[in-house]
Amino acid sequence: MKNKDISFLKSKDLKIGDKRFIDNKELLIKLVTHYIVNEKSNKGLPVNDVSRFHLGNGAIVDDIIVNANISEVGFNRSFGVMVNYLYELNNIEKNHEDYINNKKIIISDKLKKYL
Repeated sequence: MKNKDISFLKSKDLKIGDKRFIDNKELLIKLVTHYIVNEKSNKGLPVNDVSRFHLGNGAIVDDIIVNANISEVGFNRSFGVMVNYLYELNNIEKNHEDYINNKKIIISDKLKKYL
């Protein structure tokens, strides 16, 4: 992963299904994980409105899928990358309270290696 970069995302010839998305899958997951967990508004909350919604309702960030939404809209919004949120009934209230009171973002074990 060290020798790869995401400058291809600025390419004028980038299109849906571009092989470079799969070739750089791990790097894209790392970038999106960082974005969801670390990029904050001036209120200390995630800049992404979908993340704020799900995390505020007690979900955790469960997975990040490259080429999940290969529609034109999905490509234009997020290069087709989607974040999966998981609601675990036993933890929803605790997760919600941790997020609201401490701005804590909980991610799955499988994503922790990307931080």
